[in-house]
Amino acid sequence: MEIICHRPFFSSALNSRCIQIRPIQFMGVHNCVCDYTVQAKTFHYNFDSFEDYWDAVETSEILKMQYDQLPDEQRHQIRDEVGRFARDFVQDDRLVIPHDYLLVYGNK
Repeated sequence: MEIICHRPFFSSALNSRCIQIRPIQFMGVHNCVCDYTVQAKTFHYNFDSFEDYWDAVETSEILKMQYDQLPDEQRHQIRDEVGRFARDFVQDDRLVIPHDYLLVYGNK
């Protein structure tokens, strides 16, 4: 059983919510006999600043429609809260957000 955790800003909260899956299910292959390898990887998203990151969040096609529906006060509260979490990820005056993932590859 592999454990997948995505821990950018909310590491303590997500530790209790990690998703447990079998790597073969992750690949979407059921009832097959095949060789596979699972590697834990980390990709770092790099931004010049929190403001650059937040600009990307606000214009993201994934969030834009929902985010635009919120009142300004709520949007500012969300930005401030995420900004507080983001402070832990500032390195050399840049925002560096780690993205942990599993790379699964194999063959039949």
